[in-house]
Amino acid sequence: MTKDGNNRFRLTPEEEEIILHRRELGSVPAKEMVQYDRNVSKLGAKYSELRRKYQRALKELDARDSSLETLWNLENSRKTRIKPVSKKPRVGKGGKSQSWAFAIASDWHAGEYVDPDTVSGLNAFDLEIFQKRTKLFFQRALYLTDLVRAGTKIDVFVLALLGDMISGEIHDEIREEALGSATEMTALVTDVLCDGIDFLLKEGKFDHICIPCSFGNHGRNTKETRSSTAWKTSYEYLMYSFLQKLYMNDERVHFQLTKGYHNYFDVFDRRIRFHHGDAIRYAGGVGGITIPVNKAVAQWNKAPSGRNTYLDIFGHYHQSKSDNCWISNGSLVGYNAYALKLKADYEPPRQQFFTIEKDHGLTFPSYIFLDD
Repeated sequence: MTKDGNNRFRLTPEEEEIILHRRELGSVPAKEMVQYDRNVSKLGAKYSELRRKYQRALKELDARDSSLETLWNLENSRKTRIKPVSKKPRVGKGGKSQSWAFAIASDWHAGEYVDPDTVSGLNAFDLEIFQKRTKLFFQRALYLTDLVRAGTKIDVFVLALLGDMISGEIHDEIREEALGSATEMTALVTDVLCDGIDFLLKEGKFDHICIPCSFGNHGRNTKETRSSTAWKTSYEYLMYSFLQKLYMNDERVHFQLTKGYHNYFDVFDRRIRFHHGDAIRYAGGVGGITIPVNKAVAQWNKAPSGRNTYLDIFGHYHQSKSDNCWISNGSLVGYNAYALKLKADYEPPRQQFFTIEKDHGLTFPSYIFLDD
C-alpha cells in the first residue's frame, strides 16, 4: 500500500492486479489464498497503526501551537499583568499608617580580641573594627528606617541597649587578651553611644528617641552573677545612668532603666519585654534555643506584669533568630573561638532591626549587617 497526493493510503498496482485476477478466476489455490489474506491483514494492521500515530501527531501539534500562543501572549503583556493598587501608599508625615523603628544593640563586647587564626579566618575583632562596626550600626539602622518610611510614618526610634556592651573581666582568658580594662571599655562605649545618639538626633528627624536599657552578664565586677543586686555590680548600669544624665535636658531622648532583669516597654497598645537573655537556660541540644526560650516566655507570661506581653527581645546567645513571640539578637563581636568550641552555628556580625506598626504589629524584620 502507498499514499496518494491527498495523503491517503492506496493499493499498489500489483495488489490491484491480484484482486482483479482473483475476481476473474473466481477461485485460487488454497495456499495462495491464505498467503494473500495474511498479506492483506498485515497491511490493514499497519495502516491502522500509522493512522493512530498520525492522529496523535496532529493532536500534539495543536497542543504545542496553543502553548506557543499562550507564551507569546504572556511575553507581550508581561509589563501590564500586575496592576497597581487602586489607592496610593500612605507615606511620610501625611500618611495615616504609624510605626516605631527598633534597632537592637547587644553583645558588642568592646575590648575583646578575636584573632582570625583562632576561627579559621572567619572573623577578626579589635578596637578599630569595633569602632567601624558601631558606626555602621547607626548608619544602617537609619538607612533601614528611611526605607520603611516610604510606606509609613515613623517619628519614634527605639534604640534598645540589651547588655554585654563590654567584654568585661569575668574570666581569666578574657583578661589575658583584653584590649583594655572594664573601666576603659565602659568609657569607650559611652562615647560611641553618645556619637550614635547625636547622629540619630541630627539626621533622623525623629520626635523621640526611646532607649530601654538592660544590663548583661559580662559587664560585672563580681566573679559570680547576682540576682537582686546585679544592677549594683554592673558597669553597664553605671554607663546607662551617666548617659541618662547627659541627655536629661533634651526632651527628645528618653532613657528607661530598670534595676530588675526585665524591662517592660509599651508601644502603642502592645507590651515589649526587654532583657539580656542570660536567664534563659540553654545547655545545647538539637532544637537550639527555641524550646528553652518558649518555656521561659510562657512562664514569665503567667506573672501579672508579663500578661499580654507581645514580644520578648533579648541577646546573649549571639544568634539572630525569631519566633511568633520573641526575637533573639545577634552580636557585634561576631564569631569567636568560644563559639567555635561550643560548635555554634557560624553567624556574621549583625544586629536586629524591625518596626512595629500601630494596627498590624511587627513589620519589616531585618538585619543590620556590620561587615563589609
